[in-house]
Amino acid sequence: MPVPVNFGIIRKLRRSLLYLLAVFTVSVIGYLSFGWSLIDSVYMVVITMFSVGFEEVHPLVTVWQKIFTMLVIIGGRVPSSLSSAKSSVSLQKEKY
Repeated sequence: MPVPVNFGIIRKLRRSLLYLLAVFTVSVIGYLSFGWSLIDSVYMVVITMFSVGFEEVHPLVTVWQKIFTMLVIIGGRVPSSLSSAKSSVSLQKEKY
């Protein structure tokens, strides 16, 4: 007997990946606008969104660069934290 496919999960996954791609793209364009090279911009976005950060590729000297970097952190971390919390609540509901 075939297992039924839950299309709701696929839609949520697709939406999450599109959001992540959008944040990634906007972030790279933002760092490019600071005059950074493409590889430096991509590297900065990766270390900012997907880790605790290693070290800035270039010094963040203006207030706007610092604010932008904080927005990249929030844009990459908050949705994943919310989905983790939502999953935890769902599991708790199923438990009882």
